[in-house]
Amino acid sequence: MATFFKTIDDLKKYLSVTKSYSDNEFLTRQQYALDQYMNKWLGTGLIADISAAYDAAPDTPMPAAKAALLPLIQLPLAHFTFYEHIPFAQVVVDDSGISRKENANYKTAYANQVALLRKSTLETAYNSLETLLQFLEDNETDYPLWVASTGYTLNKAMFINKASVFNTHYSINMSRLVFKELTPVMVDVEEFQITSITGNAFFDELKGLIAAKTALTAGQQTIIKCIQKAIAYYTIAEAIPIGWTKFDASGLVVIETTGEAAQGNTKTASAPQASLKIKAATTKANNWLAKLKTYLQANIDTYPTYKNDTTVNPEETPVIMSTKKGFYHL
Repeated sequence: MATFFKTIDDLKKYLSVTKSYSDNEFLTRQQYALDQYMNKWLGTGLIADISAAYDAAPDTPMPAAKAALLPLIQLPLAHFTFYEHIPFAQVVVDDSGISRKENANYKTAYANQVALLRKSTLETAYNSLETLLQFLEDNETDYPLWVASTGYTLNKAMFINKASVFNTHYSINMSRLVFKELTPVMVDVEEFQITSITGNAFFDELKGLIAAKTALTAGQQTIIKCIQKAIAYYTIAEAIPIGWTKFDASGLVVIETTGEAAQGNTKTASAPQASLKIKAATTKANNWLAKLKTYLQANIDTYPTYKNDTTVNPEETPVIMSTKKGFYHL
């Protein structure tokens, strides 16, 4: 079992909880949180390596690279662990059954307060995970176990791989949690809308440049910008019918603020509101895809992989005309 918190004091560096909580109340959820939220991004090899170094400290000082990575793992893990712990914090399970926790000093929180706490905790966890992945990306030579993991490949799998990048094209409030929910839609958009213009071979070539961190030419930057813009807008348009319009972790919502609720209330967007969002996003997506095709056609000789793909650039069938003197091609 991987360990990243030895005591409740270790976990309290990242969470506002009281000393009265026992270690087991939190730490038993640690492995589940790792398995559920972080293993696929970090790889079991890296997790085991950093955990072993943490267990051995302070008797064996941690190497600098591992010491730098440890708190970046602990921050999202603390919040994922807390997120999973919150439902259990409200009740006591013993021989007499399930009871609600309450005493003379503290009363049980209202359901909406608990829901808001869980939502905020999960948002922080995912945003911290993005920070962790960006650090690994920027320092990958220091972490060969990560580079060898499927998490490394997963982190480079798409044209838009970060919430921060998606946010430059369409605002999702920099939310990694929203980005996670949008990812399955983006996969479909890439597969159908984008390849219909680029073809599969050029599509794979461009993705290879992104994965390899190749220095892009001005033309390649233009192409990828058009692709990313189209992906972002198509993703928004296609995600709305399955529960989105204003994007936060709650799904399709409209923000309504009142004098007594500074953080605002949310409710499901109406059909007309959703339709307007879909129409606006689809129009912009189509415009960016048209711009992509126009650019590729105008510079077709620069991109032979695209030029030679007959699925997107079919060979013209000659038109044969007849005259009294015979046949000729137009």
